[in-house]
Amino acid sequence: MEASADRVPAPAALWPVRRLPVQHMPYEAQLRYKADILRETLGRIGRIQWTGAIDTLASPAFGYRNGAMETASKSGGRTGSAGIGYFEMGSTKLCAVTECTILSPRLADALSHLRQLVSQGKVLSAIDEIEAFADSNDEKILLNLSAERLVDSPESIAAALRESVPNGIDFDPGRRADKFHLAGPGY
Repeated sequence: MEASADRVPAPAALWPVRRLPVQHMPYEAQLRYKADILRETLGRIGRIQWTGAIDTLASPAFGYRNGAMETASKSGGRTGSAGIGYFEMGSTKLCAVTECTILSPRLADALSHLRQLVSQGKVLSAIDEIEAFADSNDEKILLNLSAERLVDSPESIAAALRESVPNGIDFDPGRRADKFHLAGPGY
């Protein structure tokens, strides 16, 4: 098997991640590939044979993604390395990520601070999953944290996040005791 002529080196920390399967393609090829996926999906699921053009709206190749769902692990254990990251392709092994070049700058910064909390073993020890979203101006962050069972109180988690994540965090308990969300100013 030979690599495609279109192949480019993917960011090293992201190569095994299953949620980022096209990072080894030049950005223009990614756009063509995604349009082809849409065309195939329309035919397979919708039974629509679209032969017309599919226009794409390109964003910058890096620093554009305003949402991320990451897995958290305090200890390596069965999940692989400790930290916050994504599952490796075809497994439930955690690929701890220290930097994700496709995330918006504000989102990348907030997740960097959360990684520090996890690496220090502070407060987020029971959190299994983190969903993070940046607003369209890349100023405000919405965090959804989930856990099987909280070890620390939601208030102590919120306090640690307020102290650690820049631009403050507002706390709003969720509908379930084991799932709550934290929101940045203005949410």
